[in-house]
Amino acid sequence: MANAIQTLLERDGLLLTTDANERTISAQLACYLKQALPEWDVDVEYNRQGLDPKKIGIGGSTELVYPDIIVHRRRSDANLLVVEMKKGDSPAPDDEDLKKLRGYAATFKYPNALFLRLSTTKANVSAFLWV
Repeated sequence: MANAIQTLLERDGLLLTTDANERTISAQLACYLKQALPEWDVDVEYNRQGLDPKKIGIGGSTELVYPDIIVHRRRSDANLLVVEMKKGDSPAPDDEDLKKLRGYAATFKYPNALFLRLSTTKANVSAFLWV
């Protein structure tokens, strides 16, 4: 994971400093993760668990969810990593993303759940938290 993030910052820092869309940045990071983990499927905003929509319980309700990046094996229960990513330097609380990550880990048995915030002023990592 660290190597994929480092590659993103080195090769695509301009995406951050020009404030490109978060999906664009997530997709590029997913490309670097796929290179590092060729035996896994790496998807951006993949909202399926098998053939069913991906749903988790958050705060007493069930919500459809679209994880920023997942590393898994499609059409199976094999999950390796889920990433929620934010861009920007805002000190705003990240509670909702952390709740989602905990929900992904509990519901879909992701052994690794990561919250990642990337700075748009310095093109670096401003938060890296395993949940």
